[in-house]
Amino acid sequence: MKLKKILPLIAILVLVFAVSGCGQNNTAAVVNGEKIALQEYNKRVEEIKNNFKEQGIDFESQQGKELENNIKKRVLDNMIEEVLIRQQAKKEGVSPTKEDVDKKLNEIKESYQTKEEYKKALKDNKISEKELQQIILNELAAQNLYNKVTADVKEAAVGQAENYYQQNKDQFTVPEKLKTRHILFLVNEEDRADIPVKRSDEEAKKLAQQVIAQLDQGADFAELAKQKSEDPGSKNTGGLYTFSPEQGMTDQNYAAAAQSLNEGEYTKQPVRSQYGYHIIKLEEVIPQEVKPFKEVKDYIIQKLTREAKLEYYRSYIEDVKEKSDIKKNVKF
Repeated sequence: MKLKKILPLIAILVLVFAVSGCGQNNTAAVVNGEKIALQEYNKRVEEIKNNFKEQGIDFESQQGKELENNIKKRVLDNMIEEVLIRQQAKKEGVSPTKEDVDKKLNEIKESYQTKEEYKKALKDNKISEKELQQIILNELAAQNLYNKVTADVKEAAVGQAENYYQQNKDQFTVPEKLKTRHILFLVNEEDRADIPVKRSDEEAKKLAQQVIAQLDQGADFAELAKQKSEDPGSKNTGGLYTFSPEQGMTDQNYAAAAQSLNEGEYTKQPVRSQYGYHIIKLEEVIPQEVKPFKEVKDYIIQKLTREAKLEYYRSYIEDVKEKSDIKKNVKF
């Protein structure tokens, strides 16, 4: 578990400029008598501000000022919610113990090979170990409270899952796929270290043309792929490569050439891709299909149950907020 995975969502989503109106007693807010230090608030603000600056955000522009003002409110709300969750976890008897926090901290430390790497991660994330412990405490409190509060939320019924399936079949549609075989000859005119051969465009094209001539004489495509292809990912399977043109993850020239073929045909001219020259054979067109309900039933039930729990939990937290004594001292 790496540090960047456990940093609070606030560090990604919110940015606050320097606080105007320091408020009383150097306190950003008071939540049921518990103070949120203005110094901690400002520290978090400055770190997040710098993150956004690195992305080119101009806070002097009108749009930047509007964003800044909106996020000022969000950062304080997030800090208030952290306190409320810790308080509520204590009331519900599910506060994390020191042992819980230490265990999670040790797991994080052990995910690094050396202490130096761990310390560097802290430095890179601009937090101390004490701050990391507080982050862990907040996350464990939130998880414990969520589990306690949502424990009695019923699992979604099969009927609910069926209705969702019928109304969202597009989510369970598998696009058309092309099952191909190919033989690749790499081009490496720049002496790249990540390509195991040095070869000109012309040389690669000539090798591909020689293979096409062998295919025209009746040679077996899969066997030639095993013998000659320079694609390590498919060589041992006789050049097998299945892809969906709709998903756009395959080289455009490769995809276009494969789509132009009928099943059983191969390209009569070498096809240039970003890697080199291919000879491509279309083995099979696998039609688009909708996954049957029985295959996705469990997934849908889990999804609907998770959403129901989250909705119930958010409602619970809003109710806690309404019943709490919250004083905000920061002026926006």
